[in-house]
Amino acid sequence: MIVTDVQSDPRLVWQATRDSGLRAIAIFPLMVEDRVLGVLCAGTYNAEVLNEERVARLRAFADQLAVWIDSRRLLEEATTRAQDARRLAELGESLGRARDEADVLGRLADGVAASFGGAVAVLRRDPETEEWQTAHIAHGNT
Repeated sequence: MIVTDVQSDPRLVWQATRDSGLRAIAIFPLMVEDRVLGVLCAGTYNAEVLNEERVARLRAFADQLAVWIDSRRLLEEATTRAQDARRLAELGESLGRARDEADVLGRLADGVAASFGGAVAVLRRDPETEEWQTAHIAHGNT
């Protein structure tokens, strides 16, 4: 959206924008495919400065910014998945070294608590009494 007269354009609903002294603004959605990731707003105190060439450059910048933001998000997701896979592999190795049921439950609870950063309680049902018992409690870093 291009606004060439900040003072009179009815699409601008914020009085603070009018009070800012800006004469013209350009507003571009930061989009990748059909997802809106944000908005880029650029304003000027001289309305003539917001010409077609500058609008085209701002639009190109907004497009590049959207791609960068999305790439950053994808990188963070991939990093998180890799960390989760590493934790699961470590937990699997740890469980493979367990000596008995209590050790397995303890290692499992400790691993889950470390991965999620919270508290984990493992309950088991006694096969003879059919009562629930606390087998292990672990606290991760929160």
